[in-house]
Amino acid sequence: MIRANEHPTCVGTRCVYAHVLPDGRVYVGQTANVENRWREGRGYKHNKEFDAAITFFGWDAVEHLILADGLTSQEAAKAEHAMIRLLDATNPAYGFNHQNGGEVNNTGSHWREEARAKASNAWKGKRRGTANGNHKAVVC
Repeated sequence: MIRANEHPTCVGTRCVYAHVLPDGRVYVGQTANVENRWREGRGYKHNKEFDAAITFFGWDAVEHLILADGLTSQEAAKAEHAMIRLLDATNPAYGFNHQNGGEVNNTGSHWREEARAKASNAWKGKRRGTANGNHKAVVC
């Protein structure tokens, strides 16, 4: 395990990392470039719970660890999935991961039940597609 400030980029290969908050909860991920992914905490706006925790504690209070580096995409996917399971990071009591990991850009991975239910409830009763008025016109 390496502290991120000792090895900040992982450029050219993939690495698996963990952010550990002062309350002990974790976020596990993988990337080919730590600086571009993390963006000093701004790379997690899609994860409302983790973003709120970063805002509460401050990015500098979060411990950033490189768990494994020099990995291929397949190796990183397996390592990320294993670490998320080991740390129970999809359990909101222990972590902030919404998915089980194991895929680059999370394609093919599974949502945890709470996230699936929240997304489902958000769309209930709403029309999808062009009828909802939120579409972009195509101009040729």
